[in-house]
Amino acid sequence: MLQSTKNAPANPGVYIMRNSREEIIYVGKAKNIRKRVASYTPSRPHDPKTTQLIGEAQNIEYIITDNEVEALIFEAKLIWEHKPRYNIALKDSSSYPYIRITLEDDFPRVFITREKKDKRSLYLGPFTDVKSARRTAKLAVEIFRLRGCNTIPWHRCLKHDTKKCSAPCIGNISREKYRMHVEGAISFLRGNIEDVLAELQQAMQEASDAQNFEAAKIYRDEINSVQALSVRQKIEAEREYNEDIIGYMRAGDIYYVQIFNVRRGVLLGRTKHEATSGDEPKKFLADFLKQHYYEAPIPENVILPEEPDDADILKAYFEKIAGKKVGLSVPKSGTKKKLLDLLLKNISHEVGTKYEPELLELKEKLGLGSVPVVIEFFDVSNIMGKWLVGAMVQFRDGAPDKNNYRRFRILSVPGQNDFASMHEIVWRRYSRLVRENKPLPDLVVVDGGKAQLSAAISAMNDAGVDIPLAALAKREEEIYIPLKSGPLRLDKKEPALKLMQRMRDEAHRFAIGYHKFLRRKNSGFVQ
Repeated sequence: MLQSTKNAPANPGVYIMRNSREEIIYVGKAKNIRKRVASYTPSRPHDPKTTQLIGEAQNIEYIITDNEVEALIFEAKLIWEHKPRYNIALKDSSSYPYIRITLEDDFPRVFITREKKDKRSLYLGPFTDVKSARRTAKLAVEIFRLRGCNTIPWHRCLKHDTKKCSAPCIGNISREKYRMHVEGAISFLRGNIEDVLAELQQAMQEASDAQNFEAAKIYRDEINSVQALSVRQKIEAEREYNEDIIGYMRAGDIYYVQIFNVRRGVLLGRTKHEATSGDEPKKFLADFLKQHYYEAPIPENVILPEEPDDADILKAYFEKIAGKKVGLSVPKSGTKKKLLDLLLKNISHEVGTKYEPELLELKEKLGLGSVPVVIEFFDVSNIMGKWLVGAMVQFRDGAPDKNNYRRFRILSVPGQNDFASMHEIVWRRYSRLVRENKPLPDLVVVDGGKAQLSAAISAMNDAGVDIPLAALAKREEEIYIPLKSGPLRLDKKEPALKLMQRMRDEAHRFAIGYHKFLRRKNSGFVQ
């Protein structure tokens, strides 16, 4: 990969990474492609995911654009089309509906779909109101006498007998004339209601003049349906605003995102998404927004819990693909802030059902950015300076994960020095995880006070990792965290403190067990 970065252009654009099988594994955008791809050199420190990406990437391609906004559009399009596995993968609980017209068929159908699979078809949308989309599609099918069957049968059905289908199944209409009906339906679905009304009124008058009152009645009913749809659309257009309210909560490497869709001042619904990403919240939010709105309808205003990375570029990107002014705002008070708080409360409740209460409380008390699903606790044990050992226990979802326990024989510390010993075992643990591209925990806790915390901070800096960290001092059960001068004191009955105590007791038990093993071995009882 390094060879292919030498000729990278110093322009805005998109870079595409491929593996040895020529599969696209990552797509990114940059203001200066050359500078951006130079940051992927293996000699620089990276998080495990980026390190793995660098190791797998064999080739980089470039697409030069005129500016960053165009680069963002290209990036979103390529991610949407190829879904590279190193870009964030969105899991939607629901997707927006489209009206599909199967132009690839001799006698096309019109129906609702949530997937754009066949490029030969015409897709109109997306729509935020699925009921309205279904109603409009159904009306178009009935007015223009289009078939509703999945496959064309060899006999006519009830819809032909009730004058709701032109019955291509029995050769009742030519392919060319049916296509004219389809073109009329497309025009109607694109909003040309007045033209359709005029044609229906003319057809009704002609049927009436010919004393075909049954046909005239059908045309009259269709005119009433179209007029009702027109009135409904006008009422919606007179309402004040369209906006999406977006909130999220992070648990480990999983982001849970929910969106309130407000259309014409009415809360129409809520969509839910999950994404796995090790990125920091502001970068994740920017990536989520550009991917989500590449396909989803863009409202006039997007309400966010915080400002994402490259907010100005995102705003210009939205306005370019939407063809209208789009606002990004972070409310501090008022109705929009209340709606955002309500959304976050909903997310917290739903995520809370997935995690143990003490983990959620620990996240809140320590001010963590995500729920600490995986926690590692370190302890040092010695007797009179002999057989100095360390132990690490891992808790996953609030319970011991004994397959990931680790024990350490202190190698570099002479005599009895708990602080230097703590530095050694923490450094050994995380420098190895980085070297082997293995996942890091969500939280690290060490047994002790400010001195042990300082030793762990120094070790992490030396290992090139940045993991949330805390220390638990046994005497007063005080919790020390970086950049906070005084200790944090929790009520002894609080689940978060009880969890930390269980981890400390388990780490101490494991360390003592290893210590006893070494003493027995030194005494000759263990071969």
